[in-house]
Formats: sequence, structure tokens, C-alpha cells
Amino acid sequence: MTVSRDEVAAFQASRLAELVAHAQASSPNFAARLAQCRAGELPLLTRRTLQSAPDIHCTQVPAEHGKITELRTSGSTGEPVMVRKTARTAQIWNGLIMRFHEWHHSDYSLTLMAVKASFDEVEFAPDWGRPVSHFAQTGPAIAMPIMRDAGEIYQVAREHRVGDLLIFPNSLAALLRLIRRTGEGLPDLKRLRTVSETLPDNVRSEARELLGLDPIDLYSSNEFGTIAIQCPESGLYHTMDDALIVEVLRADGTACTPGEVGRLVVTDLNNYATPLIRYECGDHAEVAEPCGCPIPFGTLRRIMGRDRNLLLLPDGRRVWPRLGIYQFARDIAPVVQYQVIQHTLHELELRLVVERPLVAAEEAALAGKLCEAIGQPFAVRFSYFADRIPLPPSGKFEEFVCRC
Repeated sequence: MTVSRDEVAAFQASRLAELVAHAQASSPNFAARLAQCRAGELPLLTRRTLQSAPDIHCTQVPAEHGKITELRTSGSTGEPVMVRKTARTAQIWNGLIMRFHEWHHSDYSLTLMAVKASFDEVEFAPDWGRPVSHFAQTGPAIAMPIMRDAGEIYQVAREHRVGDLLIFPNSLAALLRLIRRTGEGLPDLKRLRTVSETLPDNVRSEARELLGLDPIDLYSSNEFGTIAIQCPESGLYHTMDDALIVEVLRADGTACTPGEVGRLVVTDLNNYATPLIRYECGDHAEVAEPCGCPIPFGTLRRIMGRDRNLLLLPDGRRVWPRLGIYQFARDIAPVVQYQVIQHTLHELELRLVVERPLVAAEEAALAGKLCEAIGQPFAVRFSYFADRIPLPPSGKFEEFVCRC
């Protein structure tokens, strides 16, 4: 059965109306914020409100939604939040994971390695675990902590003939650097998946070159589970519109059109325990033209960073920094890894991992190209790291961070 985009929108509107009525009756915080808005307008929910308002959670949940559990997370912001979810929420989350596998025709017989921040030790399991193992017989799985270095990831992947690799883009980049240096790839690897961070174009192209694989990216969050899955035909990101409403908004609150970048606002249509209605998750995305495939869901071209990944200009404007360092750095100096930190309106720190110490002329050339790419004259100071630029506890690496 083919479903149209209009039918999906009608389904969303119906489910949203039911959710709003429930939240208005059972969440004191939502009811108070709704009363302060104009007629027909739903209030935005910020992370700070979710943190600080104990009455945001619903006082009752329909019995058919099942058991309530609590999910605590600080995400990549270091700002802890607690979200309640139900058995129904968990079922939907698992269903969306299985949708990913169905869309991309997963080979469950492969050995899976997952490199994630949630693992403390290397662990081996006889199958892929829930929800996949409930529906199919799978090969074994390996859990690898993201803080382990690329050498160990590479060694374990080769030793255990890993065929399906799930990994953060920054860890993938380190793995690719090792493979380029050694000249030996991962011959058993059949599929490459990335999660959690923005996947840079250069990492994608290097994966094609060195592994012969195009990474399949998935956009998710701890609050919502799967938010968008790459289309198997176009490579665009399809939002999960039968479970969520995903908006991309300009600064004035109006909807972005294709080609525009705005902040992501997400509504979970199935969470009747914590009403995540129009939740500003902190990420930004670029809207895409409608996809040519039969999937009747919305499309995003790119998932961007957070507010702190915006460059602050002296006139107060915030813009996306077009760094392009990977396009020129290797032509100037033997740069292995980089990160840019904005400390003030006039100063940047360029953090580097390099193959050898740089001379003054190389530093000057890198600083000049960086300012040229950004389009602003900054003072640039350099910091060097031996093997890898340190990761935060979340394990998420950010190419650019504004601290002013």
C-alpha cells in the first residue's frame, strides 16, 4: 500500500491532537506554558525547562502504554536531563531500528562491532542483541569502548573478521588514518555505519577510497531514539514522520525551505509520560528537496552541529564556519587531526595532531588559510597533541567549538 505525504501529515495532526489533549490534562508545566501562548500555537520546550521543571512529566499515563521507566542523559552538552518513557515508546524505538535494517537490507550473519561511548570494556556477545536478535538469527557482536585507540579497534576488527562496523565519525577518521598509514584495510568489512556525530564529507570520501564502502549514517538522540535514517536510494535523511514531527526553524520561528539551515525542533508522538512536544534538541539541519524515492517522509540534506558550533562574529552575528581545513591542511603541513576553538571575538585556537613538528612558515600558512576560509581576521594560536585530540565524556568530537 502506498501512503502519500498528505496522508502522513493528516496522521501526524491526529496523533498530535491526542497527545496535546493528554499533556494539557496531565502535565501541569505543559498546561501552564500552553495557556501563555497565542491560540493555535504550541509552546517550544527547551532543554533547560526539561531539566528544571519537575512538573513537566505527566501525572498519569494510559494503561495501554505499559510500564514507565526513566532515562537519564547529559548527551553531548554536559547538561543532564531525565526523560520518562513507556513500554510503547520502547516498542516504537525498536521498530525504527528494525526499519533501518529493513531499508538497508542488513546481513545479520555478519560479525558486528559497535564502537560507542556507552561501553566501558571490550565485550563479546553471541548475537547482535535486542531488538534484532528477537527477529532474526545473527552473527556474534563485539562492544568496543570509543576511548580505545584506533590500533586496538583495527586489531580486534581484523582478528574477529568484523563484517558490520558501527562507529562514531571521529573514531572512523582515526581508523582511516591508521589504514592509510599501514596500507592494510579490513577485507572482511561489508558494511559501515556511523552514528551520533556529524559525518564530514572528507571522512565519507576517505572511507570510499580506503575501504570501498560508503558509510550509512543514522541521526538519533537519547531523548527520541532514531530521528532520521539515510535513504538507501538518494543518501538524503528521511525523518521518522510516523513517530515524530521534525521541524527545521529559522531564528524567527518560521519553517526553513530547502537549502536553508535552521534549528531542529522535534515532537515525540508516542511519549505520554514526558511530553516532548516541540523540543529544541539543540542541533541544526539543512532542509532538502523532496526525495525521489517512494518513502513519503520529510528529507534533510545534512545534520549540522549545535549552537556552540557557530562562529560568533564581532557584530554579534552567529554563522556556520566554513573551515575547509581538510581541503588545504595536508597541502601545507603534515596535519593528522585538527580542531578549532573560538575563545574570544578575535582569537582562535587551532589544535593539531601532526606527523612532525611544524616550522613557523607552516603555522603562518595554516593560520592564513584558516582565516581566509572563515572570512574573518583572527589571531590564531596553536596547541599540539601527541596522538589524538582529547574527547569529552560523551565521546563526541566537534570540529569547531565556540567558547565565548
